[in-house]
Amino acid sequence: MKNSRRNQLLQHIAEITSIAIANKEYTGINTDAFTISLDLKLDRANVSRMLNDLWRENILIKIQGRPTFYLHRKTILKRYPNSYIPALIPKDEQLGNYLEHSLTLSHETAQEAFTGCIGYSQRESLNTIIEDIKIYLSYPQTLRSILLSGPDKSGRHHLLHGILQYLKIDKEQLLHIDCAALMLNKTTITDIMERIDATLDQEKDNIILLENLDMLAIQPSCLCTMETLLRFYQKLAEDNDLHMLILAVGQESEQLKPMHALFQKICHIPSLDERTLKEKYEFVLSFMQNEADAISKTISLSSSILNCFATAHYQNNLQSLIQELRHALSYAYVQSGSQQETFITIDYQHLSDDLLASIQNVSDLLPIIESITAALQEKNHFLIPETECLPLQKLLHSSIQEDGIIQAFTKQEPKLSEYCKQELRHAQKLEINQLYSLSLQKIRDCILPVMDAYSFSMQEKQLDKLCYRLNNVFSIVKHQTYVPAFLPDVEMEDVAIRSLCEALCTSLMECFQIQLPDMERLYLYCYLLYSREYKRKGSIAVLVACQGEGIAEKYATHVNTMKYHVKCHYMDEAGSASARNLTDFLTSVVDKVREIDNGSGVVIITDLNPLLDFDATIRSSADIETVTLSPTSLPLLIQIMNMVNNPQIHLEDIRTYDFGTALQLPQNDTAGYGTEIQKTLDDVADKILSDSLVFLNPKKTTMALFRVLMQIYEDLGLNYTNDISIRFIFHSAFMIERVIRREPLSYKNTNSIISTSRDVYTAIDRNMELINDLFGISIPSSEIARLSEIFVDLINGCEIEETDMERNCQQQTTV
Repeated sequence: MKNSRRNQLLQHIAEITSIAIANKEYTGINTDAFTISLDLKLDRANVSRMLNDLWRENILIKIQGRPTFYLHRKTILKRYPNSYIPALIPKDEQLGNYLEHSLTLSHETAQEAFTGCIGYSQRESLNTIIEDIKIYLSYPQTLRSILLSGPDKSGRHHLLHGILQYLKIDKEQLLHIDCAALMLNKTTITDIMERIDATLDQEKDNIILLENLDMLAIQPSCLCTMETLLRFYQKLAEDNDLHMLILAVGQESEQLKPMHALFQKICHIPSLDERTLKEKYEFVLSFMQNEADAISKTISLSSSILNCFATAHYQNNLQSLIQELRHALSYAYVQSGSQQETFITIDYQHLSDDLLASIQNVSDLLPIIESITAALQEKNHFLIPETECLPLQKLLHSSIQEDGIIQAFTKQEPKLSEYCKQELRHAQKLEINQLYSLSLQKIRDCILPVMDAYSFSMQEKQLDKLCYRLNNVFSIVKHQTYVPAFLPDVEMEDVAIRSLCEALCTSLMECFQIQLPDMERLYLYCYLLYSREYKRKGSIAVLVACQGEGIAEKYATHVNTMKYHVKCHYMDEAGSASARNLTDFLTSVVDKVREIDNGSGVVIITDLNPLLDFDATIRSSADIETVTLSPTSLPLLIQIMNMVNNPQIHLEDIRTYDFGTALQLPQNDTAGYGTEIQKTLDDVADKILSDSLVFLNPKKTTMALFRVLMQIYEDLGLNYTNDISIRFIFHSAFMIERVIRREPLSYKNTNSIISTSRDVYTAIDRNMELINDLFGISIPSSEIARLSEIFVDLINGCEIEETDMERNCQQQTTV
């Protein structure tokens, strides 16, 4: 029943979204909770809850405002496949800004049609085939014919899809003929001829798609008949100057070879084993993303698991690959369901024995695997439903060398300064096993006396990291295979560090008879320099990023004149939100974060929505801890500058600090007893909630609930009481956490409360919308009814008091 309501709701929103997009109606779309509840005759609270659940699962897009509207993401992306649309569109932005830009992109050029086709890039298996097809289709001729043949399940339809995109052909424009239907007697040659005759048009391109052409080989008579039919229509097209394109897809076989003479272009699609290793990774990610979309669940897998899928042998090409993926996914799905996990995590225990046994000769592939892992950057990959697969996009836009290694891995070396900072950050995560520790101890014994002589010290983990690198460099130098992993951008200007570096190189030469290459001497200098700075550090970097020309610069210039020790950095994005290239923009932000980081993290203050939507992506890509705050304001920036210039403040303190001014007590609420109320609220937050709440900020939650409470008092005509206020805030705070965990309590008196105290229930339900919006939840009716009982008791108590007073007055009058 629950799933049927959910599906009914999704279908309803998808239909409205489709109509709205077709008519370009980007505002006033009737997909708010109240309107949908009337359309579908469902409870509004249930509709609101389902809408928020679907939004959190990234199936719906939320448009903020009064009321809040929801749109079906997949329906929009079908029409605008190139668009980036955030999960949450602020009320001051229009959906049309994103879609109109996407429409422009989708018609920019047909040359980009094959870029999503696996094997398209230079030196990959389909590169020559695709370039040949593009040249062939560009030549002006009336009759054209292409046969896509190859082993079963080798990806022929992937290439067919690219061809249709290149020609800007919708499937509705095709005359689709399935040869399998002919073999199953579902159609006849006469039916096929009638369909072709009915669609032939002198004024347009006539496109015929023959599917499963190889099935005709089962009956030689059918094969001959189809051959005759094709010859007839090809001759008809030539004689009557008809523009005709025949596309055919079939499995390679000896029986099919006589048909080859009918096609001007024959393209052989290689088997999965003939593909490059990079392409196998892309197929795994592509199919796994398809599964995530199909089951509407996020799938998580590590690079190690991805390596297993990509390096295994699949006897039946892509069909076997899909079977193995679904086998692992099925076991992981059941496990995640039993353990109530948010997403499905595939582990080694979920892989089949056959798959693991088929992984052989991996040592020869290690350089390629390492280059692909480096290009993907992340150790764990999350495939989110209805969302662009980022690891797949990274691979699709990477090129390989002749040996299969990704070029980005070998040619895009980082700058030395950035490289050293990254090494120092990774030092904290370094774990050294016993085998390594013995050889590293010799290096430590060699360099520590020199450091002591120069009164230089560094953290233990940083020293371990340095010894670990020197040990690896010694091995590489012995085998004469040393290649720098960075680009030099630092000069030895610090005299003290340069002297220490020279003394260390001399000591290492005496101990190990190995002379460090010049680039490694420079690395050693830079590492020592930055380790000293890290020891002195205590400053958190601040970055202001704004939409508009010179806005962030003005903020930064203003606060930098206030003689702070830590300076403010800035980024101005002059382009409009719709015209922004998201990938390039996020890359520039990551580069800026890396540039300004001092080892203590970065605070980003911004009014750019992508920075909020991709906060976790920026943090993981830069490998630097960040805190993103919005919206940009001078008071907020000054407060941040005051905090980061305090050596005792850490990034986590800023992350947990409540900067919200919108939730402060309104002035008119405190008149007469504001100080007392504020003290009560502080006590509730600090003494009651702070030790018990897990997900919520106690002060922020208390202030938000107080705003709701004061409005409820006003709507119900009740006077403020401390007991009721504390009781309401206490119960509501834990109720919010239950709803966040999706563990709301049931309440047997819900219907009774709604029927007997509708005014109370309605007032609380209406005012708790602020909490829904603030925490991204949907409070169910059972929890609203529980809260209503608090005020029902108060109202009943007031009525009893009024009755007693009236009775006393009557008695006194009688006397």
